[in-house]
Amino acid sequence: MPSYSYQARTPSGEAQNGIIEAGSHDAAVATLQRHGLFITNLSEIETHNIFKRDIKIFQGVSRKEIVNFSRQLSVLFEARVPLVEALRTLSDQTRNRTFHKQLLAIANDVDSGKPLSEALSEFSKGFSPFYIHMVRSGEVSGRLQEGLNYLADYLDREYALISKVRGAFIYPIFVLVVFIVVASVMVVFIVPQLEAVIKESGQQFPLPTRILLGVSYFIRQYGIIIGLILGVIGFFFFRFIKTKEGRFWWDGISLKVPVFGSLLTNIYVSRFSDNLGTLISAGLPIIQALHITREVVGNEMFSLMLSDAEEAVKRGEMINGVVRLQKFMPPMVAEMISVGEKTGKLDVILGHVSRFFRREVDVSVENIVSLIEPLLIVSLGLIVAILVAAILLPIYNLASAF
Repeated sequence: MPSYSYQARTPSGEAQNGIIEAGSHDAAVATLQRHGLFITNLSEIETHNIFKRDIKIFQGVSRKEIVNFSRQLSVLFEARVPLVEALRTLSDQTRNRTFHKQLLAIANDVDSGKPLSEALSEFSKGFSPFYIHMVRSGEVSGRLQEGLNYLADYLDREYALISKVRGAFIYPIFVLVVFIVVASVMVVFIVPQLEAVIKESGQQFPLPTRILLGVSYFIRQYGIIIGLILGVIGFFFFRFIKTKEGRFWWDGISLKVPVFGSLLTNIYVSRFSDNLGTLISAGLPIIQALHITREVVGNEMFSLMLSDAEEAVKRGEMINGVVRLQKFMPPMVAEMISVGEKTGKLDVILGHVSRFFRREVDVSVENIVSLIEPLLIVSLGLIVAILVAAILLPIYNLASAF
């Protein structure tokens, strides 16, 4: 956080000088004025010590830290702790240096008179548009405590959903990576030594061994070239999907992938309905809620649908008509939204939709994991059996010859 050197006078005319930390020049001015000082000079202190600079590669605030911050801020606010004091308390408690500085800057901005939502908007990488608009809605309606509770509950659900999906695939991915590393070491280092020993004996190689030796030779001769080619392809592929057109293409393809496509669809339907329902419950106008949800849903196909829904609402039409036209959307979603629009309880219905699809995600994850694990075990078992046979057969033949 920037430091400022100031010179000022008290109301009685006494000169004062010192150093103050603040998120910005205006925040420093407001803080000093709030303490009754008349500023005569204020300048930012330049720091050139390389050891005091933050290394950007280590900067960042995790989703879990945002979840914990939201829950703790909600509890402190409910306990009637002043907002600035609550922010500074949470800033002191966090171990993340970057997050500590952000919270301290937010506290100073709020202390200087800025609304909390405006202070949060300066750190948009950590706090999403959804988050900022929820806080702003609470400030405008005078229900900031309820808004913070909504945020804490929503982020808890979102974090639990993402953690469950990630955690389910950690074990299969770990096993697969370890196997690839072990197999690569065997093919590159062990198999060539075996080839030299058997060639000296004059024995003929069995078919599995000849195949393994061919694979080993190919990898040793062309492995680096293939790796470079794949690296270049991967680099340009990831550059492509970072573009708007590439992102749209990739998001559309991902929803059509067998097995995993339905899982992703359920995740995004749950996220879309939870976001939209929470924003409407917080009192935001439907058009604004659709716009914010479009920005944070995380899939371009859903973003386009929400953009069309926003335009439809502006024309006086219903959201369910747009949802009904989307081939990737489960039919029941449009029916449920139609019921919510007709009864005036769209936020409640969206909450039911979100809970239903969260349960569907749980079931899908369990089914995929229960399918992947036996397939992985059988596949790895077959590959290991082939490797063992290719290595042991010539050794057995060599031993039998003596």
